[in-house]
Amino acid sequence: MRWGVHSKIHNATVTEANVAYIGSMPIDEDLLERTEVKRLAE
Repeated sequence: MRWGVHSKIHNATVTEANVAYIGSMPIDEDLLERTEVKRLAE
C-alpha cells in the first residue's frame, strides 16, 4: 500500500518567475532529497 500526503510549503523563497509557466511549482531536487520528501507522481 502507498500513502500520499499533500502539504503546503511555508517560508519559501522565490528564485525564479515565469508568467508563461503552466503546471505545478517545481521544487529543487536537492531540497527534496535533504528533507527526504518522495515524489508521488512523475
